[in-house]
Amino acid sequence: MRIAVVLRKAQTGLSIADEHDAARIAAYCRALNARGGVTLTVIRPDQRRRGLARSRHDGYLFVGVDAFTRRFVDSLSDAQHLYIWAKAYHMAIDPGWRAVVSRAKRLFDSCYLSGVEEPWGSPATRYLPTAFHDPWPPTARERVTDLVNRRIQPEQFDVVFSGSGRWVRHDQYRQRLLNRLAQMGLRICVAAPRSAWERRHQQTGQPTILLDPSIRVLGNWATARFFHHARCVLDLPWLDTVFATHPPAHDPNHSVWGLGWNIFRMGAYGAQVLTYDCPANRQLGLDEDHCLFYRSDVRNVEALAEEIAGIARGFNEQDSAARRAKISALFHARHRYLDRWELIYQEILQRTPERDACLV
Repeated sequence: MRIAVVLRKAQTGLSIADEHDAARIAAYCRALNARGGVTLTVIRPDQRRRGLARSRHDGYLFVGVDAFTRRFVDSLSDAQHLYIWAKAYHMAIDPGWRAVVSRAKRLFDSCYLSGVEEPWGSPATRYLPTAFHDPWPPTARERVTDLVNRRIQPEQFDVVFSGSGRWVRHDQYRQRLLNRLAQMGLRICVAAPRSAWERRHQQTGQPTILLDPSIRVLGNWATARFFHHARCVLDLPWLDTVFATHPPAHDPNHSVWGLGWNIFRMGAYGAQVLTYDCPANRQLGLDEDHCLFYRSDVRNVEALAEEIAGIARGFNEQDSAARRAKISALFHARHRYLDRWELIYQEILQRTPERDACLV
């Protein structure tokens, strides 16, 4: 069976947990093709896709979806199989995607909200979160960044946070939270480029909240050494806002109802993680043996800051090494991208025309 793997993005080398890394996806497909049974051919968005419908493929796997996906699916014959791996919340609630969702043999949804919590997906939906690339050959930029970051010892900070200012959020909760932690006397390091925090806020007329001067902005993203040696790495997952009623509309570019890169980078590098105690994190296999949990959410930033400060000051340092080892072992055993692609490959193999015929 010949499957075209159609990528939404062509980026490479951004992060060990970049779900759209074209080079790593191509490597996984080559490894799986060696087994026979299914042949996966990667189609990058910077390549010509106009003739894709006329190509000799038995099926199509879209990694991420866009307007091209919706147009293209209309051209498929009944005999051609459709598979999708994407954050599919907007597909589940936007009627314009209904035909695509119903057409899919399998929709691998990396969005926890629509993949697990709410029955919006089709019967073919299966929750499949993101993961991290193993092995991950460090890029030249990452090697240079690591050398620069070695000037700073992460152990000197109470809390390290590696992430952006989420400039699309009107409440700017990350700036408010980190500033409150600094005002409470904690030593904070933001491991990110300054541009990720100094960008003008998207909301018209909304003043940008600047970070407290006591907060150290590293100037680079955290690398493996920085994650592993930090005393405490704070995770503020994209699943960090609790709503009593889920909104009826969703812009996937402005809010993502799923777990982001950070928890997978932290787990892969064996960090001492302080993260939100939510079902999505628990489903990864995380418990108190692997990390530290906070239970407040961003509806009350003051309460969240109080809880985080208490944990950051009060945890038992002697347990840190064991937690680092256990979280690294967990993620290497269960959350590699190769494992995700293995599952997708097996699902496609089970749905080859020959096997479908046997089920009739």
